[in-house]
Amino acid sequence: MKLKDFLQDEGLVRLGKGLGKNLSLRGIRRLANFVSGILNRYPKNQMRRVIKGNLSVVLDEEANSDIINALSKEVIRNLMWTHADYFYLYQHPEESKSAIEFSSNALEMIEDVRERRQPTVICGPHYGNFDILGLSLARKSVPMMVLSVPNPQGTYSAQNEMRNKSGMNVRPIDMKAIRDAKKFLLEGNAVVTGIDRPVEDPKNAKYKPLFFGKPAALPVFYTRFGLEEGVKLRVAYCKRKSDGRYIVDCSAPVEMRQYDDLKEEYEKNAQATLREAEKIIRKEPEHWLMLHPVWEN
Repeated sequence: MKLKDFLQDEGLVRLGKGLGKNLSLRGIRRLANFVSGILNRYPKNQMRRVIKGNLSVVLDEEANSDIINALSKEVIRNLMWTHADYFYLYQHPEESKSAIEFSSNALEMIEDVRERRQPTVICGPHYGNFDILGLSLARKSVPMMVLSVPNPQGTYSAQNEMRNKSGMNVRPIDMKAIRDAKKFLLEGNAVVTGIDRPVEDPKNAKYKPLFFGKPAALPVFYTRFGLEEGVKLRVAYCKRKSDGRYIVDCSAPVEMRQYDDLKEEYEKNAQATLREAEKIIRKEPEHWLMLHPVWEN
């Protein structure tokens, strides 16, 4: 089985849940380090090549190849840690209370939705720990709908089952899900979606907003939500700190603007959103855990 296939097999989720239930946090992190060490012995595997290609764009393609190689190893290590921490904290909710803190911006975002019934689109890059971001919002009783990848199978399907059990209300993206999400949003709730995973058919994508200065076939549909009256759109993330704890943070509301040309409107508003993600990723690119090629070669 190829590495990418292994990571997408639902059996991995069952294994992770078992380890998260029976190991200590320290123990499962040690295991994550061990596994990442094994994976990093194979620098030419497809996943490492994709990570290096993405990092080369983030670093303006001027970074020394040794730097990119070293950062790609850190991405793999962080990837294993995010899975380990999520499987553990998912099954130990009391410990998650002390393991996760919230910035003032994140608390304002939560209060906007939970108390003030402010329709909010929460846009998440695959930075830090996307699953703990969703889990932390669910445990804060934020009413939300999460728009996930279409036609989920294997790991995606098993992860969605876990997410739904934690209160995240996951819907694979299709036209009905988008219509339902808009209705749910305008009732004073939150819609959560990823913004940096390429669409299913990148070569034929109609919209290619600039991301790190290069056109990328990324989703743009969420920008229409942000044009609705009274809706706030923020970019949010959850990152592990040096002490092993997590911080949930978000941007200030990103303004969506109307344009005469629909294509221009989609792309420019997506670019405004993606610029907030760029600021986050540039600070510590080793925490950007994108395993799909974002830009065409």
